[in-house]
Amino acid sequence: MHWLILIGVVIFILWAIVKIILWATPYIITGIICIFVAGGVLGLLVGIFYAIKNYASSILENINNKALKITMIVITLVFILMLLGAIIYFGFSGPLINKNNDNDKSYTSVPSVNIDMVFVQGGKFTMGCTSEQGKDCYKYEKPAHKVTISDFYIGKYEITQRQWVQVMGNNPSNSKGDNLPVENVSWDDIQIFISKLNSITGKKYRLPTEAEWEYAARGGMDSRKYKYAGSNNIDEVTWYIENSGGEMRPVGSKKPNELGIHDMSGNVWEWVSDWFGNYSAKAQANPEGPSSGPGRVRRGGGNSSEIKDCRISNRNADTPDLRRTGLGFRLALSFIAQQATETEPNHKQLEPINITNPDMFYIPVKERSGFYRYISLKGENITEAKYISASMFQEERALVQYKDRSWGYIDTQGKDIACCYTQGLSFREGVAWANKNGTIVAINANGTETTSFPDYIISVWPFYENWNIEI
Repeated sequence: MHWLILIGVVIFILWAIVKIILWATPYIITGIICIFVAGGVLGLLVGIFYAIKNYASSILENINNKALKITMIVITLVFILMLLGAIIYFGFSGPLINKNNDNDKSYTSVPSVNIDMVFVQGGKFTMGCTSEQGKDCYKYEKPAHKVTISDFYIGKYEITQRQWVQVMGNNPSNSKGDNLPVENVSWDDIQIFISKLNSITGKKYRLPTEAEWEYAARGGMDSRKYKYAGSNNIDEVTWYIENSGGEMRPVGSKKPNELGIHDMSGNVWEWVSDWFGNYSAKAQANPEGPSSGPGRVRRGGGNSSEIKDCRISNRNADTPDLRRTGLGFRLALSFIAQQATETEPNHKQLEPINITNPDMFYIPVKERSGFYRYISLKGENITEAKYISASMFQEERALVQYKDRSWGYIDTQGKDIACCYTQGLSFREGVAWANKNGTIVAINANGTETTSFPDYIISVWPFYENWNIEI
């Protein structure tokens, strides 16, 4: 019988040691101490076990009743089974350390969180009950009014359950699936998620405002005046009550809208940042909604919504602490254009440059929109204003940063010759160096990547110079 007791005790001890080590992993010194302590406890328990075993053996030797011996063995087996059941339940269903506790600041081991963002160029639009919405508008979509929106980024997809788990360590969704949108999360829950995500990424993610959300859903400057986000045919772009089968669907499985954004109509309702309030007919710029209200706004409709509730102008609201099946969100980022230096350069200290071929010399200029374009010395436009950073041409190649914040190279015709890099340096002696997903590559003048150095990173960012040009 003693070997049965031994098995139960050893399993329990091993489970406890693993739990202690997992808990102590973020703290190396503490982990080492815990391992030594666990070893000492194991030795002590083994000693206690042998003492109990010898005592039990002496008792059983004095018992002549076979039935009593069998009864004691059965009781021991039941005890071990109960012990194993408790270990399985608490070991796999309810860990000793609750990593989902929002107050547990030790939970910092979070993998990289990748969130696809789409750049939305700012502009003016009519918000609310516009003509394409027909007679389906509710009263709280009126009056339609003019709104001006600045440049921003918005999530290409709704936040998925995989992304939520990477940050929060739990999954509150009722319908489970890594690529399904996270749902059953309150507005308040999302603020905790954003705070943790920002501390991990160093960025400043936020919920979109209601105006930003609708502007993006309508297609921004590329809007084709659709009733739903991306089409007048709801089945092309929307999971709703008549085609979803009552199930949540993977993000991005329907056609995107004009900006390449998916699921802004249907699949899950999406929280935005604003308090709910009545519209005003007055024109506004970057409105953020009232300072208080009966609830926070949600937009877009969900997989169990009727057709008219999936329209891009429809709006609804819930209290910020409410968790609801089919209620999720997507993220936004403010666009911050690279600012010009505040100090004017001292041109007298700069060496003049002799230009042998003025027709082939192009310079980057920044427009009021915050974007750069290239022009010739005669003032001719060589490229559109589409870069958030731009360097001087070196060896007929220029290093530029695109609106999605990746880096690339263009030629003197304004054509892209290589992209998209996380970091780059200008051409020197026929070669440029760039960081491509953590690997350093050498780029030829024709844009071909020739050599890679996976063990190094570029530590010097491209710099921008002020030039005093003499022709």
